[in-house]
Amino acid sequence: MFVKIIFGIAFGVLSLILIIAGMPDYYQDDNVVGWIKLHKTPATFKDAYMTCYYEGAVLASPINDPLAATLERKRNMTDGVIWIGTHSLFSENDFISIEGVQVNDMPISISYETEPNENCLIMASAGQAQTSNCTRLLPFVCYRHRRDEPVNFKCGTFDNRYKYEPRTGSCYKLHHERQEWLRAQLICSSEGGYLAVVNDEEEAMILRNMSSRRALKISKYTDWEPLFIGIRDWDRKGIWTTVQGDSLDSVYHAWGWGQPDNLGGRQYCGSLLKNGLLDDTWCHVKTLFICEKDPCKARFTHPSTGNPIEPDFP
Repeated sequence: MFVKIIFGIAFGVLSLILIIAGMPDYYQDDNVVGWIKLHKTPATFKDAYMTCYYEGAVLASPINDPLAATLERKRNMTDGVIWIGTHSLFSENDFISIEGVQVNDMPISISYETEPNENCLIMASAGQAQTSNCTRLLPFVCYRHRRDEPVNFKCGTFDNRYKYEPRTGSCYKLHHERQEWLRAQLICSSEGGYLAVVNDEEEAMILRNMSSRRALKISKYTDWEPLFIGIRDWDRKGIWTTVQGDSLDSVYHAWGWGQPDNLGGRQYCGSLLKNGLLDDTWCHVKTLFICEKDPCKARFTHPSTGNPIEPDFP
């Protein structure tokens, strides 16, 4: 197996994410008619919510008996407390799941704490939820119902916005919502990929054309705006590497004129210009970005067989 170490930072917290080729991270569970994933790495409620969202799922809640039983089993695989996707952030003391189910309609009882800002729910024992401050760091479970198909078998993901490119053997997705570089890498990691790594001139042209075709219309992508990709000067000493740990010299490294210039002494993140050349960019700037995904790395087991899927190449 090939292990790729992908660097991602969630809301300022550095994390290392290991992606093992061929092993799904969502497993079919017929009891809940969908896929389940336990995240053992603790996160705040907001981070848990967004992680599930970017993975094409929802932060799971015990909205019915099968889900309540599954969440209890997953809870027992942790230190004993997990987030559930039920909160009162929109209306004080009105706890509702992400799917819109009121807590009173769930097969659990709820214990209300008296501390202020207890707007999120945790599962701490069988059939029992209690209010909690949303900033706690806890494990959580993501859930995707089978009705949310179709799934993207070509790219091994729930996200049909990933498109397989036969010339490179990778899948790509252009994100139209502008993000900082670190946030962009976290999103790509949550989707089972990474910020795109340009290996040669042909791939640079493929990515450039992706941004040229649609971004101008959808995101008002301008001629001067950079497009974040998966390279970075990690040590801030002019040593550029990819998010997969390779030296930039071993992949595409055609810089734009006069680049990298480290303008202002703070340009440590890599981007692709509209002409297909590289540029160094401020990491805190928000811009469009492209995620790349290995189609052989399946996010889920097959809905019919329960086995890891095989890539469905054209």
